Amino acid sequence: MHTPSRLSQLSHAEKDTIILLMQAQILALQANLKTVLARLNMYCRNSGKSPASDGSNKPKPKPTSLRVSSEPPAGGQKGHPDSTLCQAQEVDAGVIHDTP
Repeated sequence: MHTPSRLSQLSHAEKDTIILLMQAQILALQANLKTVLARLNMYCRNSGKSPASDGSNKPKPKPTSLRVSSEPPAGGQKGHPDSTLCQAQEVDAGVIHDTP
């Protein structure tokens, strides 16, 4: 690479040559970057790779349902007293079922 003090000593033709070489180098680097990014963005759904090869780079799965519930919430009427069945202290009768 040429230092700024060295560049001032170059002719216009030499500077043009350096600029053309740098432009070619930039184009080559951009092409390499494009292929690397394309390879990096691949995962099992858009390539022939197995799902196990994705590792932790997997995209988040799409939600199974996009439906928004429009019905009222489940449960009893507001303000109605609750009544829950309690477990009995003593069993009235026991039934033994045979296994099939």
